[in-house]
Amino acid sequence: MDRNDRRAGRKPLAIIFQTIFLDLLGFGIVLPLLPMYAERFGATPLMITSISASYSLMQFVFVPFWGRLSDRIGRRPILLISIAGACAAYIFMGITRSLMGLFIARIFSGIAGANLSVAQAYIADVTKPEERAKGMGLVGAAFGLGFIFGPAMGGMLSTLPQSWLPHALWGWETSLPFFAAAILSATNLILAYRWLPESRVAGSKAGAGVRPPLTFGALKRALATPRLGWLLAIVFVSTFAFANMESTFVLWGEREIGMTSRTAGWLFAYIGIILVAMQGGLIGKLTRRFGEARLVIAGTLATANALLLAPLCRSYGPLLVVLALLSLGSGMSGPALQSLISRGTGRDDQGGVLGINQSISSLARVMGPVWAGFVFGRLGLAAPWLTGGVLMAFVCAAAVVILLEKRSPPVPEVGGQEG
Repeated sequence: MDRNDRRAGRKPLAIIFQTIFLDLLGFGIVLPLLPMYAERFGATPLMITSISASYSLMQFVFVPFWGRLSDRIGRRPILLISIAGACAAYIFMGITRSLMGLFIARIFSGIAGANLSVAQAYIADVTKPEERAKGMGLVGAAFGLGFIFGPAMGGMLSTLPQSWLPHALWGWETSLPFFAAAILSATNLILAYRWLPESRVAGSKAGAGVRPPLTFGALKRALATPRLGWLLAIVFVSTFAFANMESTFVLWGEREIGMTSRTAGWLFAYIGIILVAMQGGLIGKLTRRFGEARLVIAGTLATANALLLAPLCRSYGPLLVVLALLSLGSGMSGPALQSLISRGTGRDDQGGVLGINQSISSLARVMGPVWAGFVFGRLGLAAPWLTGGVLMAFVCAAAVVILLEKRSPPVPEVGGQEG
């Protein structure tokens, strides 16, 4: 049996799930450690959050690029290239001994990590229309599992005593999580090269399953639609507020309650478990009982309260309660918002509107960390929590007014070419 036959014998969905999971596991390992690692090089809070923002900025720029390129040369080559790029970026993070080197490595990691649209396009290629939602759910499941196990692994690896390591690694113990992420990416590359088949059929329609990039004309038309415009605004502010917290959480915890990288990893895993429980099981039952609009209101209210209460925590007990409230709120409002946006959009405009939604979320993940780093250094440790909480309170009030209206105008076409 040759290599192509062996690839054909494997289920493509299982293989792409494995590929996405290993990719996000490496990302999760690094996520809670970067702030403390950057501080070793003298980074200020604004510099640290800018490093986080650079990753999201590269994703915003390169998601449509990788998607369009995969239409031309196939999904498999792009996925292999991006996995190899992630491996190189993690190695560079581990060996660099300068803040600029870390910044460059994170930028390169963001470019390599902008392959989500290609993975989604791969799933669209290999699933029937009636099975596509289930297939796309694999991406969410991989995200959740990577966010649970990755930070926990990173936290444990970052605190291994030097005496436990091979002599060749002495002096490199702080870089061990980055090398572990690189090993995972290298393993992922080998497995994908061996087993991942190409999903694109010669002569098939280009762009299937790939979200289009954000254009000014499409954005203007979307925001001009009262209900859709408000929903997209809620998505932006909610993502901004969560990124606000996420990018400075470790810095805040380190200064306020003596948080270590190991503890930070476990706390991120704790958040991931609650998000997966909500989005993977509870959200369906809650939606059927209460409807999306009420879930958005309840979720944004819970998030606002959690962000405003967090600065009062001076020990891990209260913090765990606040983080649970934050995770439940985010896990409740996020899927409900996506459902409202999708249900309020015509069938032919789904790709365009969801592409705009993804682009707006990416911009919020760029702007949120930059703002958080600025106010963290200028206004105090609690400022990112408080500004995020106030914004979410306004979002909750807007949701009450907008989403509980009995009638709303129809959503016009927002996809297509820029006008």
